[in-house]
Amino acid sequence: MSGVQTCALPIPRAAGGGCNEVAGIISQVRDMGAYVEFRVACEGLDILGVAAPRDWIGAGLGERAHVRLPVESCQVLAT
Repeated sequence: MSGVQTCALPIPRAAGGGCNEVAGIISQVRDMGAYVEFRVACEGLDILGVAAPRDWIGAGLGERAHVRLPVESCQVLAT
């Protein structure tokens, strides 16, 4: 299994068509106080990211979303 762990990933609710962008389903959301941790199942990848509460889109489990993966924000991990 491969994963992508990131910080401050933009995660728009229903965008699409952008560069370095994948569609997925939100599979986990945890409010950690200072940040919101989220996990999105995207086209064979499990993406884990964080967002500041003010930047979180308020999406819940099972909702569709697109995740933008800016090169400068990504770290790919082999598992």
